[in-house]
Amino acid sequence: MKFDPSLHFTACTFQRTQSVPTKNYPQNIGLVILFFFVVMFFGQMLGMIVITILGFSSDATLPMLYSTAFSTICSVLYCCRIEKRSLRAMGFTKQNAVFQYLIGMVLGTAMLGGAVMLATAFGAMTYQGIAEPIAWGSLAVYFFGWVLQGMSEEVLCRSQLLCGLGVYRSPWVSILISGGVFTALHLANPNTSILGFVNLFLFGVFSALLFLRTDNIWMVSALHSLWNCAQGNLFGIEVSGMTIDTTIFRFSAVEGMNFISGGAFGIEGGLAATSVLLLGSAVLLFEFRNPSKLSPEVSQPLPLPKEA
Repeated sequence: MKFDPSLHFTACTFQRTQSVPTKNYPQNIGLVILFFFVVMFFGQMLGMIVITILGFSSDATLPMLYSTAFSTICSVLYCCRIEKRSLRAMGFTKQNAVFQYLIGMVLGTAMLGGAVMLATAFGAMTYQGIAEPIAWGSLAVYFFGWVLQGMSEEVLCRSQLLCGLGVYRSPWVSILISGGVFTALHLANPNTSILGFVNLFLFGVFSALLFLRTDNIWMVSALHSLWNCAQGNLFGIEVSGMTIDTTIFRFSAVEGMNFISGGAFGIEGGLAATSVLLLGSAVLLFEFRNPSKLSPEVSQPLPLPKEA
């Protein structure tokens, strides 16, 4: 094990992306970001059209969660048809995909649970008991909605944007820019706070590091989905400012301790989540594998991408 902040032995995701002829990519970093927002806009518009046709309210949480599937579809079509990337270059691995997804589910639940327990230990949150009655059917519907929602944001921000930025910039610059864009996507969320935006940025950085370390989108998508699902449907906490009524347990923030619990924004707006995300990112900066036992494709250092 060794500390590896240079990402010297990180997974070879950028190499896979750079293997595609550059003529298929946007010609500069500004266009990479522009096409990211264009693809996201079309995905959201398709989702809103379907919601309207089916007669759902655009303010309803569940229809909005399921509509995010269109953003995933638009991103995959754009990357595969326009930029000529393969699904593998976007992180869609075939080998051990189910196992990787299950690991991500466990990690997402454990990390969010750790933040809740930390806030509770410091007296910033209190346990209110088990929700009665527990609506298991609604919980299942929410679960699959979060699966789609987490996948959409990770495919857009990591598979499309992060990898696209890696064509023109070094890994760290690409990670930081994609983290900033991910944060910007949540500017309109209710009950926002400065610390909430800091934590959203840290989550973006952590997710990017995990994506690069594992070289697959399944684990990070599952982690993102279960992070959100655990907030709203396991612990009964606001999800980035959004209130979810269907839950198993109920935790509430203690007045005057919002800097730890996050208050009305949810656990993501407090120092408890900051601690978990910083610890998770620090762990990902360690290389736990022996470089001499890695395949040549992975063991070689990442080449510095050409600047735009």
